[in-house]
Amino acid sequence: MASSSGHSARKRCSSISACSPSSSRSVSGSPQASGCAVAGVPPRSRFRSRSRLGRRAMIVCDVTQFYSPFGGGVRRYLTEKRRFVERWTDDEHVLIVPGARTDYVREGRLHTYTIKSPPVSSTSRYRVLLNQGAVRDALRRARPDIVESGDPYQVAWTTIREARGLGVPVVGFYHSHFPEAYLRTAAKFGGPLFRDAILALARRYVRKLYNEFDVTFVCAQKLQTVLRDWGVETVRPIKLGIDAEAFRPGPPDPALRARLGIPETAVLLLYVGRLAGEKNIQTLLAAFERLRRHSAHDYRLVCVGQGPWREQLLDLRERTGGCVTWIPHISDSAELARLYRAADLAVHPSVNETFGLVPLEEQACGLPVCGIRGSCLDENILAGLECWADTNRPAHLAAAIERMRRRNRADLGGLASAIVRQRYAWPVVLNHLWEEYRSLANHSARKASPEGARIEGGREIRIRSYQPRDRAAVRRICCETGFLGSPIDTVFEDRELFADYLTGYYSDYEPESLFVLECDGQVAGYLCGCRHSRRREARLLWNLPRMVARIAWRYFSGRYNASSRRYVRWLATRALKETPPRPPRTPHFHVNVLPAARSMAGTKALIDAFLAYLRVHGETAVYGQMVVYEDRRTDALFSRFGFVVLNRREITKYQRHFPGRVFLCTAWKDLSQQSRLHGARIRFLSTSEA
Repeated sequence: MASSSGHSARKRCSSISACSPSSSRSVSGSPQASGCAVAGVPPRSRFRSRSRLGRRAMIVCDVTQFYSPFGGGVRRYLTEKRRFVERWTDDEHVLIVPGARTDYVREGRLHTYTIKSPPVSSTSRYRVLLNQGAVRDALRRARPDIVESGDPYQVAWTTIREARGLGVPVVGFYHSHFPEAYLRTAAKFGGPLFRDAILALARRYVRKLYNEFDVTFVCAQKLQTVLRDWGVETVRPIKLGIDAEAFRPGPPDPALRARLGIPETAVLLLYVGRLAGEKNIQTLLAAFERLRRHSAHDYRLVCVGQGPWREQLLDLRERTGGCVTWIPHISDSAELARLYRAADLAVHPSVNETFGLVPLEEQACGLPVCGIRGSCLDENILAGLECWADTNRPAHLAAAIERMRRRNRADLGGLASAIVRQRYAWPVVLNHLWEEYRSLANHSARKASPEGARIEGGREIRIRSYQPRDRAAVRRICCETGFLGSPIDTVFEDRELFADYLTGYYSDYEPESLFVLECDGQVAGYLCGCRHSRRREARLLWNLPRMVARIAWRYFSGRYNASSRRYVRWLATRALKETPPRPPRTPHFHVNVLPAARSMAGTKALIDAFLAYLRVHGETAVYGQMVVYEDRRTDALFSRFGFVVLNRREITKYQRHFPGRVFLCTAWKDLSQQSRLHGARIRFLSTSEA
């Protein structure tokens, strides 16, 4: 997208790792100039400027695979958002989308990461963003202040985890009520029972995914009600908008109708959107064919868009003697507005629309809209809704078109145009969205600020969320404290493998559950938490062959010393036997703190931060497994934190290195007496207490 000033320099890199917004410099000194990454430039070196309203400039990032360079509502929303950034703010905008090749483009304060992705099908304009590693890399390089995910599938989960790791808020935009597509397919092939089963699964998935976001935005009140009924907690309505400068009423262009081959006396029906089943295009085509056969008026149909129903559209053109005109794509807003003003009636047959940008644009140009009542689109129809079809049948849609034709176009269009252009202008609706962004970003910044720091023994300690830059420090602390609070090298010399096993999953796949302890500004401890035990187990199983192969190669090639070889033998023969049982499907954690920073206050602050995080996400219990001594002093420490200490088992891996007996035990804490698993956990306690 070109800069609004028309003079921005444009730079490309074929690799995402080659350049990023956080390391780009201006080429000419102009704020609109751009350049690729320069080695050694500090991250975000110029991003902390002040906005025109005296506020700190933000970096807003959008990640979605619902993006096509050939159009669509999501693309238009993102394009207008970037135009708003350029015209009305001093903020930066980062866009991460799939594409035909991996690329990075910077245009002034706009940054686009395109990730090479395969198309959904040979006829689809959309792509499947499979390379989640590239998504994570782009987010880490962009270092945004807030992230918005417009995707309900794998990209959303990656975005959530990475945003949590960066310590920034992440919001979801529910652009499409995607479960409806699955329900239609289920009802068609499996009947009502199968449909109900799919509906139950869809509800659970939507609830689980969108409750991970700080906020879920929807563009219709009806959709807000649906999501709240399904159990999504924080749902806020946000309108979408139209370009009020481009889409405005005006006289029709007779030359355009003539170029399209539309007689002056014909009734020109217009459809703009995807030629796909989810848009209910089949009902429109059948209704138009019915009008051609039974109506006394000369109806003509112009369809703008692409999709899998293109062949059926062309077949209808043949059957109606050329009364259907197909335009694959119109990218220019002015040209699209001319077409809106030239038409007599717009038809939108979709029954699953979540908002409907195109109908708003058409109404802004004074063009009445006809469709089928019952979707979220109803909220944005300002005139003529009483004439719409009540049911999704071709005959009923054809009758609705006839009713709308008899209405006065100028009266209907003029009333709708004035309201739409005042209420839905992009600067108006995006200003509201930006206030939401800024509120979330400021709240997140306050939570991560040093204001909550405490003085303990003359030193400042602070607990905060893990960030990717902490990875090396966490791994180092893991190895420095791995042997009863001392360096692990005495017991096992392979530090890289040791840190991979004990911290790799948490830092790479669930960073939102990892917290660090800062002491005088330096990372001095950490708590690795896990809410998704099954996901962790699956990841460990996936990595197990590689880890076993590495250990075996070093063991049998003589690369390990005698102590390390004993440790490997313990892992292979006694580790499982000496590990006490764990509560099933329960979040867990482990804590490591450097000796110089050990204090009851610091350890308790780490645990309190994790427990608060679990309660926010509705978890009802937690456990940790810890190494303790015969004197039970560590047991008493965790008892003071409200944990019940269970099932001590002696471990033998330290026998040659420590004179006393060492035990591994489970510390368990119930966070809610109302848990449906509370009874099962109590039974576990009764059979596990020492």
